Amino acid sequence: SKAQRSFRRAVAADRRCAEPYVAMGELRLAQSKPRKAIHLWCRALDLHPRIGVTLYPRLHAAYVADDQLEGFRDLMARRRLASPDDRELTLWWARAQIQLGVVEPALQTLRTLLHDAPCYYPAYAEMGRALLRAGRDVESGKAFEELLEHLPVVTSPLCCRLCGTRDTILHWRCPQCAEWDSFD
Repeated sequence: SKAQRSFRRAVAADRRCAEPYVAMGELRLAQSKPRKAIHLWCRALDLHPRIGVTLYPRLHAAYVADDQLEGFRDLMARRRLASPDDRELTLWWARAQIQLGVVEPALQTLRTLLHDAPCYYPAYAEMGRALLRAGRDVESGKAFEELLEHLPVVTSPLCCRLCGTRDTILHWRCPQCAEWDSFD
């Protein structure tokens, strides 16, 4: 096909370029060929490990489409050995563990991740969701509370659309012109 020819030309031009592998992987997944998509995306990750944040969700979707979630977890585990400080990679490994029902090791990994990076918000959310699904409501509530405690406070001034009054407090009614619902 035309896409395959373009892919071959792009790879021939620069074998170290990950973008053609990413694009071809998208095409393969759209063609219901998840294994081919996985192979292409793994090649792209080998070329540029930092694009994992983009590719991990795609790889997850492809493995799920191929009914091979264990394969995704194993891939993430292998990559974690090579990149132990990759937070996003660790988060996706934990997600796969949780989806496979291996909750406690995943939760421990998320706790360690949060100990090392207390402002890594997705880990709090993942932990809260996992605990909630496991029926551990009190612990889940605590995880979500910790997430809220670590979220940055927005201090940029809000402004009335009508008169331009600025304030850091959200007013339902502008204290200057009395217009309702005008603060953005």
